[in-house]
Amino acid sequence: MKKSIEYFNQAIEKDPNYAQAYAGLVAAYTVLGNNYQNPNETVIKSKAAAAKALELDDTLAEGHEALAGIKLFYDWDWPGVERELKRAQELNPNFVNTHLMYCYYFRDMGRFDDAIAEAKRALELDPLAQHSITALGRTYVYARQYEQAIAQSRRAIELDPQLDPLRSDPRFAELMDRMKLPR
Repeated sequence: MKKSIEYFNQAIEKDPNYAQAYAGLVAAYTVLGNNYQNPNETVIKSKAAAAKALELDDTLAEGHEALAGIKLFYDWDWPGVERELKRAQELNPNFVNTHLMYCYYFRDMGRFDDAIAEAKRALELDPLAQHSITALGRTYVYARQYEQAIAQSRRAIELDPQLDPLRSDPRFAELMDRMKLPR
């Protein structure tokens, strides 16, 4: 993520009006804040980059999806999340990340059937995307559809033995261990 931030900043230095680079920064900062760094350090940069991306190009689906991620993960602004995702989907109905963000949003709202449908749509669009594979497997767990979660985990391992959407998260690894599934 740090390297991608470096490259996005290089692109912005070469073309300060490149909205896609700002949207990419948002995604990178969001991943850092959700997984590796204190989100308080990354959210300010994420918000500034999202604002700049949309200032430069309000028709950029990636910018609206990125802003939806900020509203979902940092602000818990549910109406704002849905508004930005609807706009992103209007602009590009086949943008995988929008379907994934909808999956996360619906999952947080307890709308598991909708979340599963969005994760499946993301997989239709990009069948080998690790984030989509993981999102579907984890959403099945949240929906308490354990057999489907296990089946999805096995499909993921068939594609990539290093990728296990359930064991990669300690909360789900414990569940898998309790179900006595082989490693």
